[in-house]
Amino acid sequence: MSTEDNITEEAPVSLPFDLENVPELHAVPAGEEKLRLTRVATGQGKKGDYILLTQEVANDSNAKDIRTFLSLPNAEDDPKSVNRKRRAVVDALTAYSIPAPAGQLSAQVLSDHMAQYVGSLAWALLSSKDEGDTYGEQNSVKRYTKSA
Repeated sequence: MSTEDNITEEAPVSLPFDLENVPELHAVPAGEEKLRLTRVATGQGKKGDYILLTQEVANDSNAKDIRTFLSLPNAEDDPKSVNRKRRAVVDALTAYSIPAPAGQLSAQVLSDHMAQYVGSLAWALLSSKDEGDTYGEQNSVKRYTKSA
């Protein structure tokens, strides 16, 4: 018996959803929105370590994800830059009601701590910008406004 003898024609799989009418992802208009934290990751760029937050608009299942880079202080930063970067992290922590961990932190420790709060909600003022043909209209967090 050849392998071909074991192959049978099967009926097409019937899916419980419609693939012909899938809505496009879109950016939301600039303004205040409630966001949900969906992912926390860490990375290293040309200017040092960063935390990457992935967030979604809580009440719009077709809105594009919003990614926020939190650049972490490094040895080359002047005091003003160090404090600006620290404030950005504290603002995100506060908005998502994440308690700030104490002591000297590595990017990975901070990322792991924040990842425990995936699913948390925050309010943010969003901007909207056209990123060209590759990404199209994108939202970004101008600033977090209050905790949800």
